[in-house]
Parts: sequence; C-alpha cells; structure tokens
Amino acid sequence: MGSYGTWRGIPREQVPWYSTVDVTKCAGCKECYNFCSQKVYAWDATNNKTVVAQPYKWVCRSDCPGFAKLDIWKFINYARNELEVEYSIAHPQMCVDDGDRFWKDYAKKDAVYIVAGCDPKMQRKMYKDALAEAGCDFDTQVHAIDLRNTPTEEAMGKIKAFVEEVNAKL
Repeated sequence: MGSYGTWRGIPREQVPWYSTVDVTKCAGCKECYNFCSQKVYAWDATNNKTVVAQPYKWVCRSDCPGFAKLDIWKFINYARNELEVEYSIAHPQMCVDDGDRFWKDYAKKDAVYIVAGCDPKMQRKMYKDALAEAGCDFDTQVHAIDLRNTPTEEAMGKIKAFVEEVNAKL
C-alpha cells in the first residue's frame, strides 16, 4: 500500500486522478489555496499562483469538505421540483476538463444558467473561455452563487431567493 492509501485496492499513487491547477485559469486570488482543508495546494509566490503540492492526498470533487454539509441529491431535487427552473444538473467538478467539455457541448446562446458551487469569481475565471467557445457569454448568461460550507436547508433557502432574484431580472 502506498503512503496515500488505496483506491479500489490500487495504490493511490498509481491512479491518474488528482487535483490540478490550470495556471491559465488561476486568477491568483488564493481562494483554492486558502479554502482546501486537506492542504493539497501550496502558494507559488514567484508566479502568484496556487499550485498542487500533494496531488495524491485528496481529489477536489463532489465530496469536498467544503460541501460536506450539503446533501446534493436533496438540494438538486428541491431545485428541479420546487423552483422555476428548466433543468437541475449535478456535476461533481465543473472546474476540470470535463467541466469545460460540458459547457462546450451543452451551453446555448439564448439560455440563462444559475451555477451553485464555489466562489463566483472563481467560476467566471474557470468557465468563461469554454462558454465563449460555445458562443456564449459568462457575464450575461451565468449567475453564480457560492454554497460552500452551507447546510442543505440553508442552501435551499439561498438558491430559492437567488432563482427568484434572477428570474425577476429576466
């Protein structure tokens, strides 16, 4: 067994699945660095960027400690059944390559998106290029809300108010 344990019986160091930082998308805000309770990241003061210091220690994903208080299925079902939205979609990590592919494949020029996840500034930095490639504009089409460290019931209240606010502007 490797020093980081195993995943399905395979030493963690042999599993090519780990947190990454796309330095072209890193705004240098330190949000990831400061937020990660697992200390996966380090700060590169020379380049003013967050870097991955311990890639096998943790994977930034849907069971991130920042979302530990959120029952994602209860939340997503609440949104799709109780709010005035066309769809509710759960994606475990929109900030990596498959998140970019998701936007490129499914973003529509005439749609409005409410994205509940991490810091809205981080969301803009991460998604704007993929949306632009799909012919969309983050600033006019995406309404981002930060739900990190938010218990499910509180998150449901926040998203309800946010959806109502966005819909009132449309």
